Amino acid sequence: MAETHLRTGHDVVMPQLATRVADIAAFEDAAARCGAEYREILLTADKVVAGARFAARSGSATEGIDVVIDRGGGIALVERIHDQLTAYLPQRPDCLVVPTNGRTSGQTYADVVALL
Repeated sequence: MAETHLRTGHDVVMPQLATRVADIAAFEDAAARCGAEYREILLTADKVVAGARFAARSGSATEGIDVVIDRGGGIALVERIHDQLTAYLPQRPDCLVVPTNGRTSGQTYADVVALL
């Protein structure tokens, strides 16, 4: 589906949490087959901030993923994923990183748009 969209000259945004290079190879390959540019952007927060954000959030918008995270260990899972991302990032030298500590969602969005 992404390739069909790319071949018509449109952009594709894949909100994807990847912590292994193998997880994103198919996305990179699809972009290459279509002559499209592949960009990877990682929004980051310190481990303590990420855990606190998870603990503080509530609402129907995140309910489904929150159940999965809670079943996987809650804040301990968030911290494990943070460690995996920390190990993953050096393998992705072209990945653009947007720190989110102390930033509003609007500021973070503006940072992402500026990178694009």
